Amino acid sequence: MAYHATSCLVGLMLIILCPMLYASLQPNGEAVANYRQSLVSWLLKAKFHGFRAVKPECTLGPYRHIGLHGTDEEITEIIIACREAVGLVLH
Repeated sequence: MAYHATSCLVGLMLIILCPMLYASLQPNGEAVANYRQSLVSWLLKAKFHGFRAVKPECTLGPYRHIGLHGTDEEITEIIIACREAVGLVLH
């Protein structure tokens, strides 16, 4: 129960401190490549619908309910693909 209360408090603080609507994105996929494509697809949909902020979830490993595992490099590749999809490219 303490975890839920803490989560609610953090959510409330985000609303108070940052009053911007954002899309919370949790992709799915049975393989890392599918997971990446799902997240990129959701990001593009959010951008199309006018969201200026997103909270993408990239949970690979033991906390993922389907047990999808990925390396740090694969997570980095997912983040790069997401940034490139919405036009945030670092040089």
